[in-house]
Amino acid sequence: MEKQYTYMVATICWTYNQAKYIEDTLSGFAIQQTNFPVVYIIIDDASTDGERDVLNRWAKQNLNLDNKKESCLQTYYGELVYGRHKSNANALYSILLLAENHYQKGKGKGKYIAEWIENTKYIAICEGDDYWTDPMKLQKQFNFLEKHNNCVLCQHAAQMLYPDNSIKENRRYNETLEKCPPDSIIKGGAGITCSNFFRAELFGIRPDWRTKAPVGDIPLVLIALNVGDVGYINEIMSCYRVSSIGSWTNRKGNGLKNNLKHYNRIILMYQNYNIWSDKRFDSSIKAKIREVRKNRILLFLSRLKRIIFN
Repeated sequence: MEKQYTYMVATICWTYNQAKYIEDTLSGFAIQQTNFPVVYIIIDDASTDGERDVLNRWAKQNLNLDNKKESCLQTYYGELVYGRHKSNANALYSILLLAENHYQKGKGKGKYIAEWIENTKYIAICEGDDYWTDPMKLQKQFNFLEKHNNCVLCQHAAQMLYPDNSIKENRRYNETLEKCPPDSIIKGGAGITCSNFFRAELFGIRPDWRTKAPVGDIPLVLIALNVGDVGYINEIMSCYRVSSIGSWTNRKGNGLKNNLKHYNRIILMYQNYNIWSDKRFDSSIKAKIREVRKNRILLFLSRLKRIIFN
């Protein structure tokens, strides 16, 4: 007998200081047309730019919060606002406003979302500066994984929105694939984060190298390759903002010391994954490490050149 799930899909959205963008993200959730229930988990990491006010205002306007006492709770982590969307009965929103910044304190993110995903079949990811453009995105990816049992993670094509408002298409392949070549996945990195849709059991596979990794999307894809196949739908269904305010790239800083440290941690992540996976993709992982090392050297030389000639 197949397990009964409270939600077929849980969408995880981590956000910080993205007051300018978060309403686009929330609207991208609201337009989703599914024949199954979805819970949208939005975690605000103690924003200081007014994003919390935007989230509260949006919730009051768009969610059924008739009984405010029951819909707005104080938890150990902060304030929780939850309710069903007024015009989309399959969309339940759980908005957690953290009382302190967990990124700065190095605190993990798993504990306060565990209760939502324990009875969920699939998980989707969309950070607070990105947004979904296709109302059938979740349904299409759900159907894809339901059809292809060995596929554990599904990605899709997306738009790339740059700071100058220019837009480019990002298509990893020129066709829809049930099984993407592992070598090309490793070479291409994580892909577009807001396109990731995967089986919930991947979330629970958390080896030490994953918890210590400086990023979250690359380890997810690497683990998926070790568990099953990674699929791809060649349709543009979301928009990824490049180097936006409040993004992870923006938060980690762009100083030379920070960037070199980041490259070192990325190299260590790939090395430890190679050991953990019994060198299943040894040649591809080693090629990726060489590429990261090359980029690290090029970064150092470019900064050195700037210092000498400026």
